[in-house]
Order: sequence, then C-alpha cells, then structure tokens
Amino acid sequence: AKVMLSLEKIKKAQSIFEDFRKDMKNDRDKAGAIQAFEFCYELAWKTLKKVLANRGLEVGSPKETFRK
Repeated sequence: AKVMLSLEKIKKAQSIFEDFRKDMKNDRDKAGAIQAFEFCYELAWKTLKKVLANRGLEVGSPKETFRK
C-alpha cells in the first residue's frame, strides 16, 4: 500500500527555519533556529522514509534513510 505524501508541513517548517536563520540577534534567536532546524530534519527524514517505503525499501534510522 502506497503512503500518501504531503510536502506542505516540510515547506512551512523550512520557511520558519529560514526566518529564524536570517535574523539571529541573540542566544534566544539561535536556540529558536536550532529547534526549527531539528524540526525540519525530523520531517525530512520521515518524509524520505515514506518515499523509500513507497519504493519497497524499509529503513529504520535517519542515517540509514539518508544513505538509501
């Protein structure tokens, strides 16, 4: 069974990360940028995992997902 993919969440998360990244003025802003990056990374590997599953490839970890 194919898994439906939507890129809307990852696009929104990436936009938020870019906003933080472009305007870091203090440690609080940097912390927000780091958190936004981590959220993007999480969404990216989970989305790629679904793409691979649709192609019949099973992966477990983020590292394995990016390697495939």
